[in-house]
Amino acid sequence: MRDDDPKVVRDMFYFFYNGQYPVDNIPLNPIDTMVDVRINQKHIDMYNIAVKYGVETLQQYAAQAFRSHIPECTTLDFLHAIGPVYVTDQRGPLHETVIQEAGHRHRELMVPGSRTQQMFLLCLSQAPLFQMDLFMQFFGAGAAAMCRNCRGWIDQPLFCNNCEPHELVKVDDSIGSPEQSDDDDFGHVENSSQTMVPMG
Repeated sequence: MRDDDPKVVRDMFYFFYNGQYPVDNIPLNPIDTMVDVRINQKHIDMYNIAVKYGVETLQQYAAQAFRSHIPECTTLDFLHAIGPVYVTDQRGPLHETVIQEAGHRHRELMVPGSRTQQMFLLCLSQAPLFQMDLFMQFFGAGAAAMCRNCRGWIDQPLFCNNCEPHELVKVDDSIGSPEQSDDDDFGHVENSSQTMVPMG
């Protein structure tokens, strides 16, 4: 744990004893506008350290806290969260939340000449995996994917909203329905930008 932020480690142990971790949601001064940015970063940090040490309960708690808080943020504060989430290419629920929220805010993100558009384009240029996930989510091949866990068909070929882990498999054209198929009949799409391919 020498390489970890001492505050994050401290809050992880706090979680072990209390089932939650403290979140500083108090402005540092009357004109502090970065409260939501700090809260998002806290949830991201806690999720990442939970993944690193395999603390599943903390992963779930931090992911849910992040998911609950993101809709309350301004669009600019939301955009500040994209880079930290996409520091890792190991896709998970934080990535799902970011992609879904980008979809909800797409009109505001693309207002010509706006500050939000400029920052959104910067996020796209600095996080290629974010670009790819957006493309796959909104321009993918429709219901051409199935969740390996629940065997349910989904409309967008990136995440299953019903299951953990968020894992998809490519559907073989010869397969008529999930019940008729074995897992071996599907080409597994790993959570990697090098192996994820368009499905169709």
